[in-house]
Amino acid sequence: TGFIDIVKKMGGNIKVGNVKEICGEPVGDIYISYTKKLKPIKISENEIPRIIDEIPLIALLATRTAGRTIIDGIGELRKKETDRLHAISTQLQNMGQSVEEQQNSLVIIGNKGALKGVQTTSFGDHRIAMMLAIAGLHAEGKTTIDDIKCINTSFPEFFNILEQIIEPHLHLDNKLYKL
Repeated sequence: TGFIDIVKKMGGNIKVGNVKEICGEPVGDIYISYTKKLKPIKISENEIPRIIDEIPLIALLATRTAGRTIIDGIGELRKKETDRLHAISTQLQNMGQSVEEQQNSLVIIGNKGALKGVQTTSFGDHRIAMMLAIAGLHAEGKTTIDDIKCINTSFPEFFNILEQIIEPHLHLDNKLYKL
């Protein structure tokens, strides 16, 4: 639920209904509607434990804001499957975005134009690969991601579910992915 809280903080129109607990975990229905402008925010170190796995996607969202988003206290991302701070910053920069990688934080200057379709690398990290797949949907031109098989580590049905969400709204010429 930390991700939902961050999206709301950015001005996203997201609501949760029919909330209940199953096996000790909260579950519910998530309702999302288009938000014209997300706003930049500062995410402090004390918020990180609730969103640590979603940092790549939050950084991508921050590229769509009009201004400076700061994500502090994320130095531990350098010690995961790969150096996720480096992976996030280099791949979003590669796609034409302004992302500054610091020792313990990311600074994203949003609204620097459209994402550019380019050759990207997942660094073998499933979270980075999924972020790049979402980014590729918004990019102008073709986005290619190397090593997307790593997504199977955590979410083998990712592309099938993504296609189910997108197909009714967007015609895809070919499959989104190649495993």
